[in-house]
Amino acid sequence: MKNQLSLYGIIVLILWGSINGTIALPLCPEEDNPSPSRWSDCYGEYTYPNGKKYSGTYKDGKRHGEGIFVFTDGETYDGEFNNGSYQGVGTYTFTNGNKYKGEWKDGDFDGEGTFTYGPASQTPGDYYTGKWKKGSFTTNGAYYYLAPNEDKGNIFIGKIQNGKPNGKGNLSYKSGDIYSGEVRDGKPNGKGTIKYINGDIYIGHVKNGVPNGEGSITFGSQSNFASNSYVGEYRNGEYHGQGIYTWGALSEFSGDVYEGEWRKGKKNGQGAYTLADGRIQQGMWENDKFKYTQKGLRTVTRQRSGNPALAEKEDEENNSWRDFLGLLAQLKNKIIDSKEQKNIKTEDENNIIEAQESEPVNNNPSEDQFSVAKLKNWWSDLRKR
Repeated sequence: MKNQLSLYGIIVLILWGSINGTIALPLCPEEDNPSPSRWSDCYGEYTYPNGKKYSGTYKDGKRHGEGIFVFTDGETYDGEFNNGSYQGVGTYTFTNGNKYKGEWKDGDFDGEGTFTYGPASQTPGDYYTGKWKKGSFTTNGAYYYLAPNEDKGNIFIGKIQNGKPNGKGNLSYKSGDIYSGEVRDGKPNGKGTIKYINGDIYIGHVKNGVPNGEGSITFGSQSNFASNSYVGEYRNGEYHGQGIYTWGALSEFSGDVYEGEWRKGKKNGQGAYTLADGRIQQGMWENDKFKYTQKGLRTVTRQRSGNPALAEKEDEENNSWRDFLGLLAQLKNKIIDSKEQKNIKTEDENNIIEAQESEPVNNNPSEDQFSVAKLKNWWSDLRKR
């Protein structure tokens, strides 16, 4: 028999009628040259000239009711039809495995629905759910990170655009940390607040989920740095640039403050360390260690003798050594600068005149002579001690 309906089609028809509690529609008439345009109130299967296939119910010659539509590229729609269009509730599966399941109107995603990324996507398993309008996700929704990567298990509630969290929202990490703020392409980017599970709170700029730019952090009671705080610049989650670190009430160095330069999370560059009692250690730092005092600055160390007279002498000796090393570094830089004098090239129309200065120019001889003399005096004084 030509155009015999498949057993699968009959089973679908019976099940559909049973599930919906309605009387199953009769099969569409068998014809040598079937024409769905004449089919109504019946169930039929038809392959269109362009290769597309439909199995389902018809009314007045159009797809109407429950059915499955298969495209030539393998994409499918399984759900409700109205007057030939997807309308009601249905599931659309794309060739790459992406899938939309939810409400439809006039052939578009419209209403409540869930979009799931397939195995061929960059984030397989991720899905988001919420309201749709004319094929676009227009309101806040929930995005679930299920792809096998570092984000797996995270949940975002907020603005979703272009299939990813974009805009303001709340991102709950599987670790228990929570981010509230701006998100771009599924990652925290912009201004926001991170509340860590140990009680730490960061407020400021973030890039790809970590502090980057200006911000501040207060360490919680369960942190190794409980009650301490930092305000300043970050890069890739580390203190980097100018910043102020304060030791809090729970720290053994309570009341101490460092203000100055940082690099890769450590004190590096020029900075001042102020002790709780008001004494200051100011100068150059390298990898959290104090190196030397810059010229003209005075400094003290934390370790002091219990004898006031000896403590004052220790401070003087420390200051002398720091000043000596600082001045020595300045003279070293002057020597390096003078040796870096390069050939001076000037162009005079058609000729290039090359000249090289044989000796560096000393614009302030008296200052250099004073520095050398002072250096000698300090060295002599230190040797006597």
